[in-house]
Amino acid sequence: MADTYKSLGNDGQPQQASPPPPQKETGFCFRLFVRIVASVAGVLAIILGLVSMISIKGLCIVAGIYIMLLGFLTILLEAPFCCQFLDITDKVSKWSENRAPWQKALFYLLLPIVPFFFCVGVSQIFACLVIMATGVLYGLVFIGKKGDAVKNAHRAQQPGGDMALSDPPSQDQYGKRELIP
Repeated sequence: MADTYKSLGNDGQPQQASPPPPQKETGFCFRLFVRIVASVAGVLAIILGLVSMISIKGLCIVAGIYIMLLGFLTILLEAPFCCQFLDITDKVSKWSENRAPWQKALFYLLLPIVPFFFCVGVSQIFACLVIMATGVLYGLVFIGKKGDAVKNAHRAQQPGGDMALSDPPSQDQYGKRELIP
């Protein structure tokens, strides 16, 4: 009941609680590692897209062009300093930095599936796998410390779990611990 009065404003209207400030859930080094892997994956995708374009089949050429565009887009999103010659680089970079890691993970996991509808070859498979690896890493960034919280919650629920989560033992007036069954 007391919580109800605390959430009311001066005019008697309920106020919405402000969301907690966003916390960086992964370290700088891991996020830098993900960006480096994504940049390398983009370069590999461009090279392998070019390799897959060397074909007689028209659909394999289309798949190669798609993979090259996907690799270029990956580089544009993850390493914008490589594309400073484009005017749109700054806008795309700011847009990319404002995306949540789960959105990037979906982007990097779903878009590489498209070339398999056109042509399946070794170069397409490898190019799509390196870009999907970036999606998996962004999935790990999204999970971040949440995975540790789940693990700690399971550990606390088990008998004989983590003592730091339970109540401390009671003490008598002299500071000695009492054994209470």
